[in-house]
Amino acid sequence: MKKNDFIKNIKQILETADDINEKTKLSEYNFDSLMILELIVFQEKYFKKLNIDADKYIDCKTVKDLMKIFKIYE
Repeated sequence: MKKNDFIKNIKQILETADDINEKTKLSEYNFDSLMILELIVFQEKYFKKLNIDADKYIDCKTVKDLMKIFKIYE
């Protein structure tokens, strides 16, 4: 998945109309357990070969952190 498509999907999960980028802090969007569940569903749908431990989502502070665990590179 391309970076722009990934960010569009994250924007939907965060339920925001704001422009977001790699530096966007997840805490600004009430990043909680429901959003983590949505990320797990997103991972299972689009990144079936990735095995991401749920604890890694909790450690993410920015969109860039999410990009790292989903292996999204420029």
